[in-house]
Parts: sequence; C-alpha cells; structure tokens
Amino acid sequence: MNTCCDLLSEDFKIVDFSFALPYTYVLIEGEKGRSLGVAMSLVEDVVDYDVSFKEVSVYEFLKGLESFNIIERCLGFATINAISQYHMREIENVDVFEEMKVEGVERVAVVGNIKPLVAKLRKDFDVVVFERNPKLRCDALSDCFEYELLPKFDAVFVSGTALVNGTLDFVVERARNAKFKVLIGPTAQIHPKLVKGLTHLASMRVVDIDRALMGLKLGSWKIFESACEKYTIRV
Repeated sequence: MNTCCDLLSEDFKIVDFSFALPYTYVLIEGEKGRSLGVAMSLVEDVVDYDVSFKEVSVYEFLKGLESFNIIERCLGFATINAISQYHMREIENVDVFEEMKVEGVERVAVVGNIKPLVAKLRKDFDVVVFERNPKLRCDALSDCFEYELLPKFDAVFVSGTALVNGTLDFVVERARNAKFKVLIGPTAQIHPKLVKGLTHLASMRVVDIDRALMGLKLGSWKIFESACEKYTIRV
C-alpha cells in the first residue's frame, strides 16, 4: 500500500478512457506528460453493465481494483497500469527465454492461451496450456486442472488477465516449484513493486499514444501493437 501511495504522489488527471474491445484503456496526464494503460476487457464475465463510480477521477477508478464488477475492475487495472507506465520510463530489458535455457527449464505452463507465445515456447520446451474461456480452449486444458498440475512445471507464463480476474495469487502459489514465473501481455503493464511472487514482467510500452488510441477505438490489435514496444524486466 505504501508503494501504491508513492506512485500516486502526483496529481494525475484522466484525459480519456473507455471499456472497449479488445482492451479497456485509461489515458492520464501528469507533470511529465501523458501515459496510457490498458487491461483486457473480460466481456464474457460481465454480468452487470451498471457501475458505481461517482466521477471520472484516478482515485474513483482505482476503487475498481477491489470491485467484483468486471467493468470497474478493468478500468481500475487500466488506471493503475497507466500510473505504473508513467513511472517506468527507464527499464532494463532482459531475455527471459535465454535465461530459461541456461537454467535447464524443460516443462512450461502457459495460463491463458496466448497463441504466439505458445508457438514460440514450443520450439524449445515441453508446453501445456490452460485456458478458462471455452471459446479459446483450442489445444488447451481447462483451468480447473491448474490446481493439480501447476506444481509440476519448471516455468509458468501467466496472462496479465489474471490480475483482472483475481487468480494471479492462486497461480503463483500453485506454481511454487517453478524457477520462472512470468506475467505477460498488455495487461501486465503494472509496476513491479505492486506484485509479489513473480520473477519477470513481460508487457508493452505505448510509445505513440495517439496511434495506440486510434487502434483501441477501432478495436484493432494490429494498430495498437504497432504503437508499442515490447519489454521484459525482472521483478
């Protein structure tokens, strides 16, 4: 909580926001400029389209971090990601895949069927994928098997959506034997001081905010991706 307060020491203004597809986004502005944070919009988990926010403000949106309303949670994590990215202006990029090879990793679990990641990992490792959404469960196991199987892996990659759906702590605990615990994806933009039990964060920094916003408003992953640069850092 103290770390969160440190990150909020500046008076941020929300310039733009939306619960959109595929990502919810929040654009903030502070003394050093603007920062854009995103969070995967888990539309399959939306059961109530009403929200309790009383105003458009950083502090109001951050209440969504503890909400069980998916819209509020997505806006909450997009907000904390925007603040995190605002403070993460200098990072030391690492190659987690090479580190895994050096450490002799063999079995890798991927929580969330991120197909490009799975394809890359399968070139060098034995990979098992877990997926909650039945529509995305191609060549993947149901996430109900995570409790039994996660302790058996040398490395675990977890989709950043685990932040939004509240399963990250569970996955980290069950993956206690893994040498590498990597939170990955655009939703993993969170500041490393705000997470526990992970070894790496692999996400995307928005370098062209206007182009990224255009992609998000059009629902275009390709346009959004072209406005970002990927990074991986140690926690």
